[in-house]
Amino acid sequence: MKKSDCTKMAEFCHNTRNRVTLKMCDYTGEECEVLREYHQVLLVTECLCNYAACCYCEREDITGNVKKELDMRCGELKRACEQIHKLVPAEKEYLNCGKIKSMCGRNKKKSSRK
Repeated sequence: MKKSDCTKMAEFCHNTRNRVTLKMCDYTGEECEVLREYHQVLLVTECLCNYAACCYCEREDITGNVKKELDMRCGELKRACEQIHKLVPAEKEYLNCGKIKSMCGRNKKKSSRK
């Protein structure tokens, strides 16, 4: 993953978190819990990407443990989107699930070429 990709991901996660927060008010029970989990993973991913952008200030490629952690968070984001698709399918596009899968899928492909 490139540092610039991670910076875009952090901004994307931040904006998506705002959308999730708005939708959490519209749901209760299990649906709200799924949205809360998605929100939490978005927050952690955003913070991790911001951290990576600071730590890799002189390098463009993010590698090592930070890269592994980002890959793990992408997996969690994808799983959260699958739950949203099952429980609140009307919101999946508004909550950027398609874009999340695209961003995380693209990053995974890059790492598998190495």
